[in-house]
Amino acid sequence: MEKAKVTAKGQITIPKAIREALSVGRGDVLAFRIDDGIGVRVFPVRSAPKPLRGFLADAAGAGKREDAWLRGTLRRRAAAKHPPR
Repeated sequence: MEKAKVTAKGQITIPKAIREALSVGRGDVLAFRIDDGIGVRVFPVRSAPKPLRGFLADAAGAGKREDAWLRGTLRRRAAAKHPPR
C-alpha cells in the first residue's frame, strides 16, 4: 500500500508507483470519486490520445487556408472576366 502526506495547502505527492500504474505525469488531470464509506477512487481523465492531440485542429486550419485561397482565386478570375468599365 502506498501512502502520501497532505500538506498545509491540501496537496499530496502521488507516489511514483501509482503515477506509473495510472500512466500520469505533470499536467495530467485526475478525477476523484468517493465510494460509500469505503474510500476514494482516483481515475486519470483522458482526453484525445497524446499523439493525436491537435490533429483535427491542424486539419481545420488547413481547410481554412484552402478556403481563403479558393475565394481569392475565384475573385481574381471574376475580376479578369468582368473588368471594371
